[in-house]
Amino acid sequence: MAESGDGADASSRHRAKVYCLNENGQWDDRGTGHAAVQYSPAEEAAFVVVLSEEDGSTSLLHAKVHMEDIYQRQQETIVSWNEPETGVDYALSFQDAEGCTDLWEQICSLQGRSPDEQPREAEPSSAVAQQQGGGGGQDALPQLPAAELRNLAAIAELLVEAPMFKRTKLIEALLQTDYIPQLVQLFTMAEDLESKTDLHHLFHIFKGLVMLNDSSVYDLLLRDDLVMGVIGALEYDPELQPNAYKVRHRVFLTEVVRFKEVVPITDETILKKIHQNYRLSFLKDVVLPRALDDNAFAALNQIAFYNNMQIISALSADPVFFQALCDKLSDTTLESQPLLEALRLLQELCTIAKQLQLYNRSAFYRKFYEHGCFAPLVRCLLRSEAQHRLCALEVLLASVQHEPSLLRQFVLGQRPECAMLGALVHVLTAADGCGEKPQANEVLRGILDPEGMDGRENDDFLNLFYEEFIQRLAVPVTGRISHGTNPVANGVDEPSCEDDSGQVLSARQH
Repeated sequence: MAESGDGADASSRHRAKVYCLNENGQWDDRGTGHAAVQYSPAEEAAFVVVLSEEDGSTSLLHAKVHMEDIYQRQQETIVSWNEPETGVDYALSFQDAEGCTDLWEQICSLQGRSPDEQPREAEPSSAVAQQQGGGGGQDALPQLPAAELRNLAAIAELLVEAPMFKRTKLIEALLQTDYIPQLVQLFTMAEDLESKTDLHHLFHIFKGLVMLNDSSVYDLLLRDDLVMGVIGALEYDPELQPNAYKVRHRVFLTEVVRFKEVVPITDETILKKIHQNYRLSFLKDVVLPRALDDNAFAALNQIAFYNNMQIISALSADPVFFQALCDKLSDTTLESQPLLEALRLLQELCTIAKQLQLYNRSAFYRKFYEHGCFAPLVRCLLRSEAQHRLCALEVLLASVQHEPSLLRQFVLGQRPECAMLGALVHVLTAADGCGEKPQANEVLRGILDPEGMDGRENDDFLNLFYEEFIQRLAVPVTGRISHGTNPVANGVDEPSCEDDSGQVLSARQH
């Protein structure tokens, strides 16, 4: 097994003699020691290391494993090669064939080829490439351990300890091949084998991939055919106590969560963005809330932001979607639960729109107004269910916070009934209520603020409100008055608003 660091397991080392070819063509014996392949995250490369058997610390050989097919296996116990950078020939003669086979398989694994494969034509080494002007050095992509179970420890260390200045090249190397999909396949194998050690390494591997903070890596991790494997690997956190309750994220995502398509969305790209946002949010808020640093958190939020912008832009440009949603909200035969789901969909769209830039937000609310989405909200404000009223008020409040003139235009277009304004006043003055009065108050404050009105709108809207609705709004302030002492209109006694409501009325003068 390819180990990393200086603390390689003794079982992974095998007794061997180190030979070096001298200038006279003779093999010099450098000593006997224990050989193993070690991965160095700092140098992003693997090395054949032989430590002296006399003290266990003196290095007899420290040779980088190259990607060129320069290695040869002779008989059953010898591995030899020529160092391309120095031209020196080395040979390792193992005490037993098992040790030779193990090291040979590790080298082939790192090179990404089968141990039984015939040697390919050697490619120019990095030193030769530099002399020929072929680049290399700092611009070369890092050497990734082959995606195999034996290399999981080295892969985990590479990803977890990768310094910031080397992450760009590391990401490029990860994306150039199917490396991440291969890691997901390894997780399936490790889980089938119930290998706790390998599963813990895979947790660190996928956590390291998330911490790279790269949108292309996130797109791959959240891909439909890979995401369950990624989430599954992150269930095996080695910091959880052995007797702790088993994390079952995949069960929740596959058996508990159900995507409710309240209104059909025909654009497959937008559907994928919606699913990706949910998984991204689940990853951020449930799977790795303790592990994410500020940079990773910001990177995930940025992806969600761009997805939301595309979702809102696409749905705003889809007349069928908005019309279908408005028709569903307007359906008087609709039962309570389907109506609430439609309201929540509209509320969620308005919540997402708050995060967008002004142009995209304005385009959304223009479509909102053009398709008549205000009208069905009147009926929702007068329903007995508190959830319906709260959702409708949240939608109205989001609209008013963006552009209050849209709701004013709708109210003025309803004259003389003005059902929307009447419904808002009713919510604010009703004896019952479940916390929706503050929202109703904010909506009224927004549309009554004269600062955002032009001259004609100011006169029309404020005259309408103070002539038709101020008395209803003042009733809870003035209280019940003795019969016959208040002004009479059309033969019906109405409460007087001249005294206690003076402060409310004076608001019109400002």
